[in-house]
Amino acid sequence: MNYLIDQAISELDKVKVSRFEYPAGSKDVLDPAGCCFLASLIRVSNARKVLEYGSGFSSLMIARELENKKGAFLFSVDSSEKYSKTGSEVVAASCSGIRCEFRRASVRPHIYNRRLLLGYGLTSKELKKRGCFDLVSIDIPAYNRCICESAVYEAFEVLKPGGFIVIGNANSADPRDKKWKKLFGNNAVFHYLDGLGDGIAVIEKLKDGKPAPLGFSSGIAESCRTLKFAWGMFSGKYN
Repeated sequence: MNYLIDQAISELDKVKVSRFEYPAGSKDVLDPAGCCFLASLIRVSNARKVLEYGSGFSSLMIARELENKKGAFLFSVDSSEKYSKTGSEVVAASCSGIRCEFRRASVRPHIYNRRLLLGYGLTSKELKKRGCFDLVSIDIPAYNRCICESAVYEAFEVLKPGGFIVIGNANSADPRDKKWKKLFGNNAVFHYLDGLGDGIAVIEKLKDGKPAPLGFSSGIAESCRTLKFAWGMFSGKYN
């Protein structure tokens, strides 16, 4: 385990989540343990530029850790106008000393690594224009497994070597699937914290590199799952 991850876990009690602020009862909110770990890792790693997939309460936790840090920047992306607006409003009300940008991006089909997946409507150019990031948080609804994988591809490309991708609600992202290790090879290390909240996965980037192909049959199977999920999403099953 990376020493910064160990340190973040050991210092979780230094991060507080107010029960008056936390929107309890919502299935789309990162669990309190996940919020604390995310904030703690930002703190111990001294991350200054954070990319977030999934706006809302987690945006506030991130912003509080970045507030008044020189060069700090939060870029938060969500497909929901409601959550994007909520995240923007709570950060504006509580954290005045931070530069941030909230972006609503609709979900669209994309081809990543020869696999059909759903992803946010952002181009690689748009992300790279905002520079390299020290840490990426992926906190999206648990059922959006195919969106999570596409976000990992995008995040890895704009993450600095030595940086981290933190995936919340990771129990639903097949964290023990061998594809993750095969995907990154020697370019990254995959850590899974299954006893923390609803599961936290941390991808530690070691160096730049393209993802390894996962095979033709795997690509077909994943593309079929994506089509099935897309049908359910657009037909209102997940609303």
